[in-house]
Amino acid sequence: SGLGNAESRITQLRNEMDDQQRRHNGELAAKTVRLQEMGNKLAFLREPEQADGRVLEVDEALGLAWIDLGKQDRLFRGMRFRIVDGRPGRSGELKAMAEVTRVEADMAEVRLYEQRDRFNPPVPGDVIFNPLYDPQGVRNAVFVGRFSGTYNEKELQALLSEIRVNIQPTVDKTTDYLIVGAELYFDEDGEPLEDPIQPSELEEYKKAVADGVQIVPLKQVIEYFRKSNV
Repeated sequence: SGLGNAESRITQLRNEMDDQQRRHNGELAAKTVRLQEMGNKLAFLREPEQADGRVLEVDEALGLAWIDLGKQDRLFRGMRFRIVDGRPGRSGELKAMAEVTRVEADMAEVRLYEQRDRFNPPVPGDVIFNPLYDPQGVRNAVFVGRFSGTYNEKELQALLSEIRVNIQPTVDKTTDYLIVGAELYFDEDGEPLEDPIQPSELEEYKKAVADGVQIVPLKQVIEYFRKSNV
């Protein structure tokens, strides 16, 4: 009967879907093992002083990639990296941006965006950079200027502590970054100023420049760290 045929067809479709799910699970498990093996093979190529990590594998169809950094490297969702060509002679060429979407112990999944050239996509072995992130070391930073809007000073300090960047009161020989906010409308006593003071006019800024401290505008922090993951 028509009803019997319909029920038979539904059963057949369910079986096919179950088979597809089993195959998918098997492929996912195999990919995880393969990524771990690739991570081990690429470990000796790491250059911590020049790059934060490397691309392990890319799925162009899904717009995803996997990198060799994970929870053990203080990685968290929402962190962003530049993907740069890792081939000899092509280093420094920006290919795309990547945002961390899922973090495992020793690797992470990233979403690819702002790809520069569709004929030169990210590939395994490309290197990744984030100007404030160091997977191993501890860094020191000083704030100058006004912090409000996307990140106030307290939120920014909490974010940076996640990646082991300590905030110092003043610039000294151990300072790695000067993080620059907006112009100041009030003095230290909370009194309004006749004319706003630009951070570049402050003594701490001038001292940082003289000492060769890396200057990091707040907009760069916002570019590399999503607010929702603070």
